[in-house]
Amino acid sequence: IHLLMKKITLIMFALIVGTTYAQTEGTAAVNAAIVSPITISNGTALNFGTINGTPTGGDVTVSFNGNRTFSNPDMQITSATAITAAAFSITAADAYIYSISIPDITLSETGGQTMDVTFAHNRNGVARRTGDGTGQILNVGGTLTVNDAQTAGSYAGTVTVTVAYE
Repeated sequence: IHLLMKKITLIMFALIVGTTYAQTEGTAAVNAAIVSPITISNGTALNFGTINGTPTGGDVTVSFNGNRTFSNPDMQITSATAITAAAFSITAADAYIYSISIPDITLSETGGQTMDVTFAHNRNGVARRTGDGTGQILNVGGTLTVNDAQTAGSYAGTVTVTVAYE
């Protein structure tokens, strides 16, 4: 019996050791693709031009194609400066979709008076925001809210346009 126990123990030990060292391996490919970084050039100015200050104020809109309109026709006068939409150049990798973010801003003048601006652009929809590897023009217009009896002066601000791959 003692000899039989030694044989059984040896057989079990061999099975355990054999199981411990039995291995299988699997493999998988590892890949990566790098696309060119998305870029945007500093733009030309969005200029609302010269506006007649009125007791009732109103909105002045410059569309992304550079046309100016007024919600209050009494505000409209010939501008001493050219009316322009802002223009940027976006370069994104071919066939990659990108997003555009343009936060509202406030224009200020030296006396502390302000006016708010909201923005619109010409690259709405996925087809218009898909890179082609070359510079794509982003035109930005906006709506300026002129307050009632807005203080006369020169108002300025800076808009930051952010683009990113989706």
